[in-house]
Amino acid sequence: MRLPSSTSLSLWSGISQAASAGSNIVVELTIALFLGVVGLGEWALRYAVIVTVLYLVRAAIGDVLLADTAPTQETPDGRIAPLLGLVLALGGVAALVVALAAAATHDLSWLAVAVVIPGALLQDALRYVGFWSLEPKKSALLDLTWLVVSLLGIAVLSGSRSVTTGVLVWGIGATVGALIGLLSFRVLPGSPRPALTWWWSHRRLAVPTSMDTALYLAGNQGLWLLVAAIAGTQVLGTFRLALLIANPSLLAYLAAQTMLVPALSRRVVSPRRILGLAGLCALAGLAILAVTLILVLPLLRSAGIAEGATSAALILATIVYVAVSGPYVIAASVLRARRRGLSFLSMRAASTLVAVAFSAIWVSRYGATGTMSAMACGVGSAIVVGLVILRRQRQSGQQPAPQR
Repeated sequence: MRLPSSTSLSLWSGISQAASAGSNIVVELTIALFLGVVGLGEWALRYAVIVTVLYLVRAAIGDVLLADTAPTQETPDGRIAPLLGLVLALGGVAALVVALAAAATHDLSWLAVAVVIPGALLQDALRYVGFWSLEPKKSALLDLTWLVVSLLGIAVLSGSRSVTTGVLVWGIGATVGALIGLLSFRVLPGSPRPALTWWWSHRRLAVPTSMDTALYLAGNQGLWLLVAAIAGTQVLGTFRLALLIANPSLLAYLAAQTMLVPALSRRVVSPRRILGLAGLCALAGLAILAVTLILVLPLLRSAGIAEGATSAALILATIVYVAVSGPYVIAASVLRARRRGLSFLSMRAASTLVAVAFSAIWVSRYGATGTMSAMACGVGSAIVVGLVILRRQRQSGQQPAPQR
């Protein structure tokens, strides 16, 4: 079977992730414009719960699938149907927990969160099926569908001005994309039992990827709590706006990872091109950041949301953070493709510890700029750790671990 070129993989993976980022940004900006900072904060809390569940399931299943070198000509139903069944089962458990919380608080917005979780998990799993099977064009179709639904939802959000509606608009886009994905791959969720067997056979990679994501989430949430505790919610809100501007670039880096891990594990991308890809990835992230600044920042300021909140120093710190995040993703992708769980977990640990420690020192004096600078230092330290590990592997002639 002829494998697609790295250019084609990069193009469609980039389109997929750009559309995914676009659907999130459209909903979040609409909420910010029509509900204000308070509404944005309420949305962020609910979105954080959804993303936490999504990222953990992705780490345990999607990221492991990317590094699986099973033949691409394998029929999706034989491998993928049980995995989709497992994803839906996990989504059902998470939805039940959130629904119980909604019943306890009598808050419809949390019930909306429970409703959208299964569809969001299924859509994300199908995206990763497309990346794994080296068919990112299908993944792009799912994300473009989500983006279109989000754009149509602007009119609904502007009329209702409700966080509950925002959650539902976001979730409906995911669910519609998931349904189209099932049709595109011609597969339906099956019994999760074979998927559990598959996961157990890959536990040496699945456990580190899950721990890596858990550490990432704990670091992010811990950092948010730290900023709020030391500097207050206003500084936290300013930091959130800076992250909103950086997110399109960060999501583009995620697209690079979804292309690189399966490509490197199947030797579609030559190792000699990795360094060049790291530089290209950083440049692409900075270009996306520039476009985002041009489009989003004036819009937020015109609504009075970012007035005085995004200083030149904070923007500079954001630029540095985006620039160093590109090489980080390349180094981590190489280690993931080689199934070196402890190695990329060491990179994440270094990034988290340095970011939290430096933020605790800088945030009280420099505010959001200090926290963003701390995150840039954290990612930079992780790159050093990754390069040292890769150099040692090369000097020792260490080969990738045998595939299961």
